[in-house]
Amino acid sequence: MPSTGNFTLAWFGKGIALTHLGEDNEAIHAFENTLAVDSRFARAFYEKGLALERLSRNKEAIAAFEGALSIESAFPQAQFHKGVVLFRLSRFDAALAAFESSLASKNNI
Repeated sequence: MPSTGNFTLAWFGKGIALTHLGEDNEAIHAFENTLAVDSRFARAFYEKGLALERLSRNKEAIAAFEGALSIESAFPQAQFHKGVVLFRLSRFDAALAAFESSLASKNNI
């Protein structure tokens, strides 16, 4: 029987492939399945957030980026994209804070 890790990576890989095919709605579903298997997979939250961002589902994208950051606080790409979405929503103070957090990270982009 395959391990849970294999299912996690299979769902995640499917999501990444769907993203590259421009199938963001289907990719979101795959990332949600990834998170159903492993709710601590920060990169799945991040990739889900990117797909939601591309679809202009801004509030959901912010929630996904915050999910990634709740697991891995030093995730500058998630902070950056959270800032982009906040900027889009004219939440400039919050966007600035997100950009500054991204820049302050040791693991900067």
